[in-house]
Amino acid sequence: KARFNVDVRTGSEVVAIDKQKKSVTVRTALSTYEESYDYLVLSPGAAPIRPPIPGIDSEKIYTLRNIPDMDRIKKVVDSKQVRRAAVIGGGFIGLEMAEALRHRDIDVTLVELADQVFMPADSEMAQILHQHLELNSVRLMLGVGAEAFNEKNDGSVDIVLKGGSRISVDMVILAIGVRPDTQFIKSAGITLNDRGLIVVDNQMRTDAENVFAVGDAIEVTDFVSGRKVHLPLAGPANRQARIVADVIAGYNSTYKNTQGTAICKIFDITAAVTGLNEKNAKRFGIAYQKS
Repeated sequence: KARFNVDVRTGSEVVAIDKQKKSVTVRTALSTYEESYDYLVLSPGAAPIRPPIPGIDSEKIYTLRNIPDMDRIKKVVDSKQVRRAAVIGGGFIGLEMAEALRHRDIDVTLVELADQVFMPADSEMAQILHQHLELNSVRLMLGVGAEAFNEKNDGSVDIVLKGGSRISVDMVILAIGVRPDTQFIKSAGITLNDRGLIVVDNQMRTDAENVFAVGDAIEVTDFVSGRKVHLPLAGPANRQARIVADVIAGYNSTYKNTQGTAICKIFDITAAVTGLNEKNAKRFGIAYQKS
């Protein structure tokens, strides 16, 4: 407020948009009110996926989206009551959580439904990651998914895996991906695609007047293939926000599509990808060479 004259309202959730009246409905713990706008920028992000698996609502199962989530996880780890943890999902958050928990001397099992971690990488690169994870005492279970979570009387959680095998842990980190957090936009008449992503043009405009959208909740065009995709990454989100600011201020800025560059530190190595991988080149029928 003091530095930029920005009116920040925490504890306030936008629950509806009226594009005709150019207003939003805001709900707080104490009241609900309307706020008008000249321009509206939607940046609701993406929320962790929690599939309807038996037992998934256990308090021993955590997701990581924001700082309060991190604080809850850290508080439990600091209590020294966690000796064994399972990380469900081998993407960016799953890999970084596995590393962080190992650094706290917790026994970690990483469960991934696919046959590799770090899905943007091709399988040959992923093998290097598998070896490095195991050298750092992360137990890998690939090609299996969790089918149920059973909380036991001693406070541990039994994870029933596909095929009938079980593992018993004190904490579960659920990191199987994200979905756009756009439920409140559906009733506003702003166009979403079939995956719930907000459709925008190259200036980040939606099909509602003076309404823009950026970040993990929007559909983007892949730089290489030209296809519409979901790439929830920080770099593109930052660029999109700056372009919206330009457009609102009267500058003719445009977004040049998303190449999909992602970098992840895993213990002593760094994995990085950019552009199309071999799997997608095959899927899209694009000729490629590999080395």
